[in-house]
Amino acid sequence: YDTATIFSIKANISAPIFKGLSLTGTVSQNIYTLENEKKAWHLPSFSVGAGARYRTEDQKLLVKVDFFLENGVPYKDSNGEAQNLNGLFDISVGAEYFFTEKIGGFVQLNNLASNNRQRWHRYPTLGLNALIGITARF
Repeated sequence: YDTATIFSIKANISAPIFKGLSLTGTVSQNIYTLENEKKAWHLPSFSVGAGARYRTEDQKLLVKVDFFLENGVPYKDSNGEAQNLNGLFDISVGAEYFFTEKIGGFVQLNNLASNNRQRWHRYPTLGLNALIGITARF
């Protein structure tokens, strides 16, 4: 535990390219000044996110692509020494389709690069994974 000053610089952009297509982007840089600790444990200093969304004119189909990048975070190993976990490189794609006004389905493929980055020391993450489901609107 420590007392820290965090200086953050963030930029976000959202741009409609044409009807139905929008792009988003985020960049964040954090600068940590600590009183006692050597590093800001498990806190990322740099991250980038980008996404694209396309919705058809009839509003039935949504296709999306997301990209995330984040530096590896520092942690203390079992000897109390500073180490770094791997960085994040993640690309995900997904789609949802509404068969009726109230019932639809979706599919999401996450981590297409199969990045096995650990966000927390000794807590592994899944590689490529998928989520499939049904959506109901009330």
